[in-house]
Amino acid sequence: MEIALPLLFLAGLVTAGVVWRRRKDRDDAEAPHDDTLRAGSEPVDSPERAARRAEGKAAWMRPSGF
Repeated sequence: MEIALPLLFLAGLVTAGVVWRRRKDRDDAEAPHDDTLRAGSEPVDSPERAARRAEGKAAWMRPSGF
C-alpha cells in the first residue's frame, strides 16, 4: 500500500503530460499557417519590394546575369 500512492501519483503526472502534449500538438496543427512567410522575417509588402530584396542573391535574378 505504501508504494501504491506514489505510483498512482506518477501515473497521474504522466497522463497529464501526455494529454497536455497532445492538446498542444493539436492546437499547433489547427493554427492558421501562411506558407508564404519566411521564418524569422517580416512579410513582403509588394512584388517590387520582394524583387529589390532578392536582388544580388543569385545570378539568375540579375538582368545582366553576372
